[in-house]
Amino acid sequence: MHLTFRHPSFELTGATQPTALWTASPAAVAVLRHIATRETRAQFAKRWSVPAALVVGLHIVAGIAVLRLVDRPPQPPVAVPELTIALIAPPAPPARVPVAPPDPKPVPKFTPKPVVKHVTPRPQPVVPPSPVLATQAPAPTTVAAPPAAPAAPAPAEAKPDAAAAPSTAPSHASTGAPLSVAHLTCDGEAPAYPMLSKRRGETGTAVIAITVDTQGVVRSASLRTSSGFPRLDDAALQAARARSCQPYVENGTPVVATALLPFAFHLQD
Repeated sequence: MHLTFRHPSFELTGATQPTALWTASPAAVAVLRHIATRETRAQFAKRWSVPAALVVGLHIVAGIAVLRLVDRPPQPPVAVPELTIALIAPPAPPARVPVAPPDPKPVPKFTPKPVVKHVTPRPQPVVPPSPVLATQAPAPTTVAAPPAAPAAPAPAEAKPDAAAAPSTAPSHASTGAPLSVAHLTCDGEAPAYPMLSKRRGETGTAVIAITVDTQGVVRSASLRTSSGFPRLDDAALQAARARSCQPYVENGTPVVATALLPFAFHLQD
């Protein structure tokens, strides 16, 4: 075995023969021991210096912390404020006032209406008035007298007959009621056809009853038979009131008369 000892200042090399080394140079052995011891210490210090420093530092920090905890005066307990919570119930809803149910409406009893049969009156024949006969004066009692005496009262009998004749004819002027006639001669324009009635195709005939005074003026006009449409009836009434008629003459005297005027409305007009 060959051993080599290296050092920065010198290097020793020799065979592993202990007997020869000890006997050869005791000083060399001492040097070798010193060098080995020095190298071992250096390696040990290099290997364990950092962990030892860490351990020492931790102990120092732990000691300082313990001292600070021991020297710190006791702190008074912190008073925790009491928190009072009050639960407020929601307001109760207002009590409902009981509403009385409305009285049930009486159900009207259905009574079937009696069927009324419309009987069309039959036209009765017009009976002409019988002529009024002149009342005869009672025959005078004949008394024995000269023959010329009975002929004297004959003219007196004719006077009552003449006086009774005018009284038989009806006088409309004295009563004031208009005379109903079949026809009156009137002049005037045809009624204006309403435009809305034309658009809607409204047609018909309106019969107007007019009353004409003794001057030929239409004193009143009324609807006798409707055309079926109010617009056409109004147009017929306006046309009737605007008519100018000839007065109706009876026995040579104009009288108030009434007659019917028809107004026809056709789309072809």
